[in-house]
Amino acid sequence: MEDEKNKQDESNESSTDKEDVNNPPKPTTQNRFLQFIRDNNGTTIGEQTNYYGIGIKDPTTIWEFAGTKAIYGIEKKEIKQYADRLIENRLIVLHCEDKGVIQNTIEDIVDYIIKREGINDFQKRLLSIQDKDDDVDKDKPFKENQESITLSTFSQENFNKGKVCFIKTKLIQSEFFKSLFIEEEESFDSTQAELRRKNIFFICYVRDKSLLNTIINKRHASFSKKNDAIERSFFFPLFSIPFLPIILQFHFKKRWREFHDIILTQKEQGFWGKNKTESDLYEVISGYLKEDISSLEREIERRRNNDFHSELVGKVVKLPFDQKTHQHILFITAFFPEITTTEYKLIAKLLLNGKTTEIANQIDHQKAGNEKNLVNEPKIINLFEEWENNGDEILSSCQVISYEHPSGRKYFDFKEPELKDEVRTIFQKRHFLFFEEQFQQIIGSGIFFETSISKPFLQNLLQNITNIIPFDPDLYGLNLLHWIFIRIFTDNKIQLKKKLEELNEEEIEVVNNYIEKKAFESEIGFNRLLDLMRLMLDKSELLRQQVQDFIEFLFQKELFLVVLRIVEDLQDFSHINAMLWIKRILNQKGAKGEIHYECIKSLYRISKLNTYETFDILEKIQKWWSHKPSNGSLSLCQANSILLILFLANPLYGRFPLINYGKWPSKFFLFNFKEENAKDVWKFLIQWLFHPDMVKAYKVADNQRITSDINIEEVLTKAQAFILESWYLILNGTNENVELKRLQKNVIEEFYNTLLKEITHVQQIMLKQQWALMTREYMQEVSKYKRKTDYQFTLLFLAKAKACRTLYLKFN
Repeated sequence: MEDEKNKQDESNESSTDKEDVNNPPKPTTQNRFLQFIRDNNGTTIGEQTNYYGIGIKDPTTIWEFAGTKAIYGIEKKEIKQYADRLIENRLIVLHCEDKGVIQNTIEDIVDYIIKREGINDFQKRLLSIQDKDDDVDKDKPFKENQESITLSTFSQENFNKGKVCFIKTKLIQSEFFKSLFIEEEESFDSTQAELRRKNIFFICYVRDKSLLNTIINKRHASFSKKNDAIERSFFFPLFSIPFLPIILQFHFKKRWREFHDIILTQKEQGFWGKNKTESDLYEVISGYLKEDISSLEREIERRRNNDFHSELVGKVVKLPFDQKTHQHILFITAFFPEITTTEYKLIAKLLLNGKTTEIANQIDHQKAGNEKNLVNEPKIINLFEEWENNGDEILSSCQVISYEHPSGRKYFDFKEPELKDEVRTIFQKRHFLFFEEQFQQIIGSGIFFETSISKPFLQNLLQNITNIIPFDPDLYGLNLLHWIFIRIFTDNKIQLKKKLEELNEEEIEVVNNYIEKKAFESEIGFNRLLDLMRLMLDKSELLRQQVQDFIEFLFQKELFLVVLRIVEDLQDFSHINAMLWIKRILNQKGAKGEIHYECIKSLYRISKLNTYETFDILEKIQKWWSHKPSNGSLSLCQANSILLILFLANPLYGRFPLINYGKWPSKFFLFNFKEENAKDVWKFLIQWLFHPDMVKAYKVADNQRITSDINIEEVLTKAQAFILESWYLILNGTNENVELKRLQKNVIEEFYNTLLKEITHVQQIMLKQQWALMTREYMQEVSKYKRKTDYQFTLLFLAKAKACRTLYLKFN
């Protein structure tokens, strides 16, 4: 419904632009934020599609076996442990470096439960949330409304009726992942109860290291009071399955324990490479096993030799750095590991094509009497032609062979993985000019924007860029960000230069047109630009300042939507103050109403995303204006931030699930507080909802385009009445037969007391008039849906009518 309104708004705006300037139309309010306030999102009566939970579509698909049953299984006692915890908790999370181990373990857990519990009627489902960079899972992603899929989604009445349901999902950064973090133990118990009631077993697995660390850091965290909020914790069981003993046990039946202990000792000594993580070690070990198991055994034995490091240095010295073609191949292998063989050849062509070198060549010039005369005449050869003609020999000389990735694709790497670190060090210290020249060529080629490049290639490229920036911060930092940004929006082959060039008028027009259409949101180049900025922010203070300067540059160019998207995306970094940037944008006269609407939505997402910091964030926003009526005018920032409460407080915008109405502790982000803080929080929210400058704020936000046929007070009262009705339903639930908890009743009573105390007599009268009108409208809807025998909508409108009636009577 909202999308239809948005399209209608865009259509209205475009048609207005075409009107005759000599006969302008009557001024109308085109601010979409204000339209949301006026219309209550179009959900006062009629089809309640924004009450999330009515008619929800099943987000899962059929789960087809994705493991490799012929290899890698774990012991039955471990399977029993995982199964027991799954039965007890209804959701577990698994982690392992090897995908085959995870998939087989999941299958074994399900099989174990089915057999032990004697389950005959069951279904296996897959929740596949889209990950744009995932090159491991080949399951077709479910794309519809992914931002709304949470654990509560599966508590809906029309999901999984009857059968036992096993659901498998890979955890990525998403709303579903966030929903696994529970406020307190009581909520955790109720979540388990809901999954048990619906006969659902969730088996999640995680491969992303940052998500795994988030889970580990939040496991059973103590409940800490922070700004009257409760910090979320992770209560579900997490099992990290070590890959090494499993794959060694499979390949070496008798000696696996011996090899396991030796490898771990050698790893600590750096014999498997410098600073190797568990993931790095997995890639090395699995690489040798792909070749043949005897090769891993040989490598283990070789590392037991005291002369291992001396032998390694000797092999590095023998590498052909002095031969130009070979030097390029060593560079590609060291700095672009695990890219596809096609991409490897692509970079080789990119770097070698057009380059030549001289080699020693003796020419036989015969003299009189057939006397030989050998003359040295250097021969010029084309590097790419040499690579094409002698590629296998060059790879062999560079100690490079092909490997098979767990996903099945082939890639090139050094025959001995520890050579990679040594070669990188040599390039960065002894061949730096060559090192820098290659990266300049790769960046300038535009390969950064190619949609076909793989995830490993992109990760290598971004990481290498951040490593090279400190050598020339102006060139590879701020100027590079500027150059990438321009290339995203134009087809110009702008060269990477030493000095930052500002956008000219033509480029500004192109970029603005792009931004107006929000085309940059889906631009792969823009997403990669954000990825690069994340790495820069995580690297050093020097690089962080480059990012800050770049955002400031965009702000000065009034590219506000781009700035908004960047700062919201990067808000997790302490150096990016998203709130400050939003405030600056709201205060800009050049910012259009559409931009203000996007700022409001951004503030909403930031407040909701950081659940345990919600009131800290809202208190910062409240400091942008005074709680008392202003004598003078309001700034655009003050006006929009005052009106923000009408957006934050309306549960329909965020599609708050109907199943959570009446739950306590409340899952609504504004009600994430403890009972002892209820009085202060209700005062905080209600005073904001009925701020004395609401009408003035509306006029300022609407840029004085108010017409006589719009009664602003009536519009605001309708919005306030609807919000209070919604709060009542969230607190009490839609089923009056459900017994409320004691703490819940106390919070509700405090809500009534604060409401009566904080709003004026005139406001009470206007609210009562609005509730009386809404009650009549809702009862008409009840009659309509009764005739249609629509049980869900009948009960919903009946609950809404009773809510309005109860609130009405509170003021008598």
